[in-house]
Amino acid sequence: RTILIRLRNLGLTRAVASEDVSEVLDEVDRPDTCFGDVFGADVAKEELRFLVDWLGNPASFRSQGIATPRGILLAGPPGTGKTMLARALAGECGVAFLSASATDFVTQWQGSGPQNIRALFARARRYAPSIVFIDEIDAIGKKRVGSMGAGAASEQTLNALLTEMDGFRGKRDKPVIVLAATNLADLLDEALLRRFSRTVEVDKPDRKARRAFLDHRLRSHHQALSEEVRSEEHT
Repeated sequence: RTILIRLRNLGLTRAVASEDVSEVLDEVDRPDTCFGDVFGADVAKEELRFLVDWLGNPASFRSQGIATPRGILLAGPPGTGKTMLARALAGECGVAFLSASATDFVTQWQGSGPQNIRALFARARRYAPSIVFIDEIDAIGKKRVGSMGAGAASEQTLNALLTEMDGFRGKRDKPVIVLAATNLADLLDEALLRRFSRTVEVDKPDRKARRAFLDHRLRSHHQALSEEVRSEEHT
């Protein structure tokens, strides 16, 4: 006998690892955001292009003796779109994107911060090549001064992050690249700054970028505009 099987919408999807069955995996995805969705930050997007090219053909870069970029620090004023820029980078690269806020690692339980850091990077290695985005990294990345109590817990979390960023357990063909955002780059620990391959400044959008964003929002909500706003738009 012959069985005819017809497949529709055949495609590849990311399987969930058994370790993550009980976890909320909304942060492990492939964003559909790209650089074209980010208004402004043209200089920052141009600097991040090298990472897109590297992940697209890592063997070519390694043959030239160019090492794997360990991390990129996005620095700039609040509200400049650093988080969206990180998602757009992951969307351009087509790799897994894991996001976390540095404040989530600071808890009242002793040792929970380093444990959460190790769990995050273990999850990132399971889905590698991947990008780990840590927002407001200055919450755990400030200069170490040998603090006691809660300050010591924060410094232990930073030590765990430094160890993971060294990449001792990573694979060359499946790297885990760290993206971090901060408004206070001057307060970061020097050892943490050395872990980043480069620092990308994200400036406020200029007049042209602001106008493009407003035009985009007006077109997307055109039906909801009043007659007065529509007339002003046409004039």
